[in-house]
Amino acid sequence: MRGIIVKNSFNKSLNTEYKIERLKEEFKKYDVELDVFRASDLKLHFDQGRYQTIDLSKYSFCVYLDKDRYLASAINSILPTFNSANSMIYCDDKMLTYEKLQGLKIKTPLTIPCPLNYSNNIQSDFTDYVIDKLHLPLIAKSVYGSLGKQVYLLNTKEDVENYYKKYSNIPHIYQEYISYEFGTDYRLITVGGKVVGRMKRKNDFDFRSNIALGGKGEKVELNSTYDDLAIKVSEALGLDYAGIDILKGENDMPILNEVNSNAYFTEVEKVTKNNITGELVKHILNKISN
Repeated sequence: MRGIIVKNSFNKSLNTEYKIERLKEEFKKYDVELDVFRASDLKLHFDQGRYQTIDLSKYSFCVYLDKDRYLASAINSILPTFNSANSMIYCDDKMLTYEKLQGLKIKTPLTIPCPLNYSNNIQSDFTDYVIDKLHLPLIAKSVYGSLGKQVYLLNTKEDVENYYKKYSNIPHIYQEYISYEFGTDYRLITVGGKVVGRMKRKNDFDFRSNIALGGKGEKVELNSTYDDLAIKVSEALGLDYAGIDILKGENDMPILNEVNSNAYFTEVEKVTKNNITGELVKHILNKISN
């Protein structure tokens, strides 16, 4: 059996390379070979009423490590794809993530999406509404983005107004600032609807806990409500595997922050000593064999 890994054409991250090498290592235990492609290598185009790529007929599955929704949809129409195109799309748009979880009684930060704006005009009373509803300080972030990029802590009315003026044409959201633990969140890794790793991420110098921004991971024990939340979210979004980022609220209440459909394994495997890549490989092989 042979599969493919698709990675972003421009991402030079060592974490991506670690994940690729770990996948190769674990798949090799089952005599499964992997070919690695940059997204651009697949020559995506639309013709004769459908997406087309290079010939992928000799492959049995794809592990998709990019966020290009068009390429994901194209591959997913040909091969079993992990994660699926739809799941990736649901997670890549932070507001869409929350939308897909409506009705499941999942606690999230109070969130306000910015009104769609095609012009150079701004709505002068919108920032007053945001501040009145969320209070200062508050969080502003692009609906797209990874590794803590495009996430800002706004402390003053002037900060909010300047951010809105600068980014009013870009889809973004405003959120209440959950401040019970500065620079801290909890990354739970799920595979096949089960939690296979738990990591506390802590950054002493930034409100963002991301490892890429200086956060440090450590193994952590959490009460069952955190696992329950991570599993419910993964199942609702149809994720084969995910990194579920949870904030700790008042009275130890888990609050869903974000969902990552392409979570890195470098830090979480190091701190937990769990073979998370191996669990993912077993899940993929079991799923495609059935």
